[in-house]
Amino acid sequence: MKKLKMLIATLVSVVLVSGCSPSELTGNNDEKSKVYSDSKYINLTMVKPKTINPIINTDESVSYIMNMIYDGLFEIDKNYNVVPQLVKEYSISADGMSIDIELKDARWHNGKDVTASDVNYTIDLINKTPQSIYKSLTENIASVTVNGSKKLTIKFKSSEAFPTNKLVFPIVSSDLGSKDVEVEKNNLIGNGQYKIESYSERENMILTANDDYYLDQPKDIKQVKVKTVPDEEARVSMVMSLDSDITDVTINDLSKFQEEKFNITKYQGREYEFVSFNFNKSYLQNSDFRKAIAHSINRKNLFEEGYMSDATMVNFPLNSKSEYYNDKIGQLEFSKEKAKSYLDKVKFTGEDNKDSNKTGVSNNKNDINDKVENKNKTPDSNKVVDQNNVDNGGQNDDLDGDKEKEAQANNNADKESGDKQVNNSINDKTNKNLDSNKDVDIKTNNVSNINKNKNQKIKSLDDIDLSIVVNKDNIERVKTANLISSNLKSVGINSTVEQLSFEDLEKAMNTNNYDLAVTGWVLSNVPDVKQIIEYSGYSDEKLSGYMTQLDKETSKDKIRNLYGKMQRNINDNVGFISLLVRNNHIVTNKRLDGKIEPNDFDVYEGITNLNIKTNE
Repeated sequence: MKKLKMLIATLVSVVLVSGCSPSELTGNNDEKSKVYSDSKYINLTMVKPKTINPIINTDESVSYIMNMIYDGLFEIDKNYNVVPQLVKEYSISADGMSIDIELKDARWHNGKDVTASDVNYTIDLINKTPQSIYKSLTENIASVTVNGSKKLTIKFKSSEAFPTNKLVFPIVSSDLGSKDVEVEKNNLIGNGQYKIESYSERENMILTANDDYYLDQPKDIKQVKVKTVPDEEARVSMVMSLDSDITDVTINDLSKFQEEKFNITKYQGREYEFVSFNFNKSYLQNSDFRKAIAHSINRKNLFEEGYMSDATMVNFPLNSKSEYYNDKIGQLEFSKEKAKSYLDKVKFTGEDNKDSNKTGVSNNKNDINDKVENKNKTPDSNKVVDQNNVDNGGQNDDLDGDKEKEAQANNNADKESGDKQVNNSINDKTNKNLDSNKDVDIKTNNVSNINKNKNQKIKSLDDIDLSIVVNKDNIERVKTANLISSNLKSVGINSTVEQLSFEDLEKAMNTNNYDLAVTGWVLSNVPDVKQIIEYSGYSDEKLSGYMTQLDKETSKDKIRNLYGKMQRNINDNVGFISLLVRNNHIVTNKRLDGKIEPNDFDVYEGITNLNIKTNE
């Protein structure tokens, strides 16, 4: 039975324990909240952590702060490409089975060198920590060989096409040894741009510039004060009351911030929106019919009206600035004339429209392993958002053995993320819920009433009434589904939009009781598109060959070339219809000058470039 991939929409919220600092702890527990209009600090917040060890932590807001204190071997830049961080040089073996690494001359905040042994210790700690948000990133590591202070070799269990994308976890000091890795006093020494000056359990954490950082830093880096709050809602409230300067917000919260007080930074997120086909339906296996559907859909109008232009249009399931994305390979253009010409080519067999699986289309939706992604942007997310899941967290845990837990996890995930389901691989956002669809006046039908075409003789186009399923709680997708239905009607294709609860949507998808689905997928930090292609159910001989070849490639140029062929194949044959990647938003108090460069894994990237305005 087909399972829906489901994103777990919320990281575990946890509680902070005792506090301490590298030198002497400071903090006034009686200090009342105030407006920091003339503060010397850049003020941030995090939900009270259970631990500040970045490997064991499971809360995204804490991960954002830890990103400022700890560096990894590689990091994800603003375009979702991976670049070296602690790594000076590296080389990947031709067979993709190992990577040789030489480290930069970086130091810990206590003056000790960052060594290959620290990397080895970190990987071992991740492997020993089942709840680590980075667990999926190290699962394919077979061994680590330390070749001196700064050199190491990482060997993999199977070939890795994107090994550097997996090595983005923070490196912690091997000095932790057998100490209690969850206790705060054992986790106060990092290797990043900021170091912990002081930390108080009930009040705040003060961060100052790391003057011994291995990279050039701006001359006047401001100190950062991090206040602990009970939950994500409080993080937003603190910025609204001017007690905090920066936060990531959902689209629901965006309207709360007045333009005269705040700057809004939009950036491309990882929520990929697309239209999938049920290839179990005989008429949807007809490429001419799919091409007619694709030509009838006005994607630009969906972008403007369905998503209010708050996104980036894409033609393939990658971020638009990914080094593997080809913006010159488009999809079939919007053309009613071409849609009608393809409809004229469609030959209906007159057979019952029963589930089938003809040559040229695979039914991989039934076979693909279901994996649950943690809401802790652990770089490794790539799951579906409605039917859903995303990799990154509880990442890649097979749910086959426990259907009851799977169903509960799926229900919780949909309710938490409201189908916007932002997984946030390395730090998922806690409230990515979308407003419920109160303003769309369309009847929500029970799943038992949908798919009128089932077991019906299909002799002509008039016998088809496409069932377009969508989560009724996702207002953008509901609008989009209705626009698609209107587009189809304009070329003579009948369709009905079925707004379903998550439970009914799940049932419809599991029983192949639908035709088209307006849905989403959270893109991973690993730009491996094979999983979403397999999930789509579409395949042909050429595409299968490209995907097999991809498993053996390590050259970026060759991978880029293969991706171009795969992109053209899917777009020309309409394996699925790519729509867009949604934007995310950062709110910044206007008392700060400068520009940050956030991505979905690190919302404070570039914070060292910010300055505090002087009072007028």
